[in-house]
Amino acid sequence: MRRLAIVIVCALAAGGCAAPAVIADLETDKVIVQGNEYTGEDAIAAKAAEGCAVHGRKAVPVSKWCAGTYCSVKRFLFACKK
Repeated sequence: MRRLAIVIVCALAAGGCAAPAVIADLETDKVIVQGNEYTGEDAIAAKAAEGCAVHGRKAVPVSKWCAGTYCSVKRFLFACKK
């Protein structure tokens, strides 16, 4: 019985995993980075900086919003400033 309880707790804990930050859209003046509710703000900002650096610019946070059911996906808009 104890082993079953441990397996259930571990399975529930594994369900809440952070998704890697990914660039969903990139243009000269903006980048949209996508993650989930567990993706860290530092990972989001680092991916935005990486995207803006392609054009020799710096990422500046503008807004964030939810996409998907129950806000399972979050998108972050960054301006790419000179």
